[in-house]
Amino acid sequence: MAKVKLQNTRSTIIDNVSFLEISIPSKKNVFIILFLMFWLAGWCFGEFTVTKQLLSGEVENQGKAFMLFWLAMWTVGGIFAIFIWFWNVAGREIIKIDGLQLKIKRAIFNVGLKKEYELVHIKDLRISPESRNIFSSKSAFQFWGFGGGIIAFDYGARTYRFGASIDEAEAKIILDNISARFNIDIQK
Repeated sequence: MAKVKLQNTRSTIIDNVSFLEISIPSKKNVFIILFLMFWLAGWCFGEFTVTKQLLSGEVENQGKAFMLFWLAMWTVGGIFAIFIWFWNVAGREIIKIDGLQLKIKRAIFNVGLKKEYELVHIKDLRISPESRNIFSSKSAFQFWGFGGGIIAFDYGARTYRFGASIDEAEAKIILDNISARFNIDIQK
């Protein structure tokens, strides 16, 4: 019989005098990291080859419009792939709560977008596993490891989520820390 090792949390919690900060690293999906490394090598080849052909004047006018369109779409796809690769390697969700606001920042090397929510308007903070819908754009981002999360709250007429790379047990630990520190309606 194999003994199961007790798992540590992925997140770190800093309980400061003026705020509570929860830092959750992205889940390192080795398949996505390796797949995107190989895909991006091919992407670079295509990007540079087509750019070289366009700049050299080798392309006739009839094909130039198509190649410019293709290059634009190829570039957008490559930027998306680079972003997803960096997210899987170095991404982090940073949740900071003070007495007035809950701030969620999804960052790569501490650079990213931050959203702020007023605590008085946050309702029903809870654990809520997401269902996957293959036709939803949100599910596509979740597949690549970005967006969504197991911790949800209602803010006005909309539901927001964070904690994309943690399990339910760790979400409970995070909610217990938030509940102990702030007077937020937490559903269990």
